Amino acid sequence: MFVNRNGLLLLFASMLTCAASVVQAQEKYAFIVGVKNYDPEFFQNLQYTEIDATRLAGQLEGMGYSTVLMTSSQTNPQHKPTTPEKILRLLDGQLQAITKDDTLIISLSGHGIQFKGESALEGGGKETYFVPEEGSLENKSSLLPIVKEIISRVDQCKAERKLVLIDACRNEVLSTAGDKSAGKIDLGTVHENLQVVPKGMAVVFSCSSGQKSWEIDELKHSVFTSFVLEYLAGKAGEDFYNDRQADVSGMIGYVRRKTHQYVLKNITPSGQYPEVVGSVEQWPIGRIGPPLKFATQFMHQMVYIPEGSFLMGSSDSEAGHQATEYQHQVEITRPFYISAHEITVDQFRAFVKSTERVMPTREFGYDQQTDKFTYGDFNWENPGWEQSGDDPVVLVSWQDATDYCQWLSTQEGRVFRLPTEAEWEYACRAGSDETWPFEIADLHEYANCIDEQSNEMTTDGFEFTAPVGQFKPNRFGLFDMLGNVEEWCHDFYGKDYFRTSPLQDPKGPADGRQRVIKGGSFNKEPSGVRPASRAHFSSDIRYPTIGFRIVCEVEQ
Repeated sequence: MFVNRNGLLLLFASMLTCAASVVQAQEKYAFIVGVKNYDPEFFQNLQYTEIDATRLAGQLEGMGYSTVLMTSSQTNPQHKPTTPEKILRLLDGQLQAITKDDTLIISLSGHGIQFKGESALEGGGKETYFVPEEGSLENKSSLLPIVKEIISRVDQCKAERKLVLIDACRNEVLSTAGDKSAGKIDLGTVHENLQVVPKGMAVVFSCSSGQKSWEIDELKHSVFTSFVLEYLAGKAGEDFYNDRQADVSGMIGYVRRKTHQYVLKNITPSGQYPEVVGSVEQWPIGRIGPPLKFATQFMHQMVYIPEGSFLMGSSDSEAGHQATEYQHQVEITRPFYISAHEITVDQFRAFVKSTERVMPTREFGYDQQTDKFTYGDFNWENPGWEQSGDDPVVLVSWQDATDYCQWLSTQEGRVFRLPTEAEWEYACRAGSDETWPFEIADLHEYANCIDEQSNEMTTDGFEFTAPVGQFKPNRFGLFDMLGNVEEWCHDFYGKDYFRTSPLQDPKGPADGRQRVIKGGSFNKEPSGVRPASRAHFSSDIRYPTIGFRIVCEVEQ
């Protein structure tokens, strides 16, 4: 029997598969911008704006928002916040879909400046400019006027509930070269820009006039956004919520107090007190708790997996059963996130480039001339067949995969790791105790593997690896759990471990010489791509059929 503690696991799985339609039905929209990289002639790069934006977008998506995210590291050029025109084009596209009863949240995270000597706005105060990637102090048209362009657009939007978050007065703004232009701008009054906003709108600035918005290594965020995220995750205390619903007034009250207290205690006696302009009525933002999914800045799609119990391994009667697959009950007591897809070539390339990692150039790959796997001039970028950037990376060791997780943890400010074997099989089964979590006749709709009848590659068009996501997902919304590439797990391999493993959250033997591999690959027959099937390799081996996917721990 496969149930979670509330008996709702299968219902939860079906909810995940229709998440996109639920987002649209809830009529809530978010437009999130995080600028990290700047022209060094004028501005310093920022450390955590992309993480701020990505985490906020993920949290709001999990609360039912249809979200547009623009960050410096986006692979789609249209989603890179390089110019005002590009930002406004995407914003206008989203605003067109919004109707009267909808909710809109906009967040801008990056540098913000004002110019000395500029005339006051009609409503009082001066214009504040949000700085895109290509923003220049020599050209005002390269900057985005927040009041004239953003606030005015939000005002014209039909939604009755509108919230604008501006985290843009950073503690470090100008580059060394940019200091030469410091006389042109006024950094001390960036938030004296807006005195009145239209009804139904609240604008929250991350600090008051004369203060700075701080980024902190300890938090891996700006102080302001860290407490926005903390509130939306349900960690503020019951007094700040209404029946587990986050609302605007509760969030603003919590974030203002916590931000100021943190900066006073840890950074400067000047403090940092967020400024609010406009209506702060108690309209709901959404239900609190961990989001059902989120995306990292490197486009890992992470899916929430609830706690529950299941039968791990296989029965003696299961086709392909091996003695090491001794069937036993397992409880997963803590929910976790797992990547919807295997780690891709492009994602691994970002790690190699960022860390300047030296990878071997001669490994075990496919020789097209001999039609055999052999040692030669093969590596993760050339396994012997042509791969796209969206194919799962292969020829990576367990240590490579573990180091990747550690690097990603540093980049994202969250704990990423390889899944345990129990977590992997639990996620793969997605509510099924059968040999496969689908009808065997449908195997090749879900898994890139060998056709057992012909003993040849299937006619799905993929002789080797397929780009991730080409086959159907399981009921948790996870792709390629079976077939395509085998996947490293955290655990040491133990031949008889299943007979003595703990009931709750098993993590494998305490030591060993090899690590567990799960899922089978493109060159395995169906018996080798069962959820229960197990393989093992030394942690330093690199093989052309082995890749990995990642887990992110749910913050408590």
